[in-house]
Amino acid sequence: MHDPVLSAIRLNWIEISYFYLLLPLVVNECHFREDRLNYWKLLQNTSDIHPFDISQDLIQAREKLGPTTPDHFVYMGKEKVNPRAMEVLQDLRGIHEQGVAGGMVRKEYTRQILERIDKVVPSWVID
Repeated sequence: MHDPVLSAIRLNWIEISYFYLLLPLVVNECHFREDRLNYWKLLQNTSDIHPFDISQDLIQAREKLGPTTPDHFVYMGKEKVNPRAMEVLQDLRGIHEQGVAGGMVRKEYTRQILERIDKVVPSWVID
């Protein structure tokens, strides 16, 4: 919480992950149904990168900024809420599509943040 920009990024990132990754898995019983457990196990990533961690490029870009200003913040609002999160799906393709949609929202969010930082910090400073 010592950095308001990273705190805001983390909150948005976690909400996107919750509504597009975790909630659809719980609603569709992927945490205990044997035929759907593989989807739940995807969250138990064995690599150093956890699905809920914000990307390193955002952390590195934040390090280039000076003091925080309101121009640094990107708010996603309704885009980060998945209107289909509570759907009970019979086929696993729908669960996969929700995860892909969440990945697209996070990718767009990352793009917007990096674009905002680029406007505040000239690219020659970042390079």
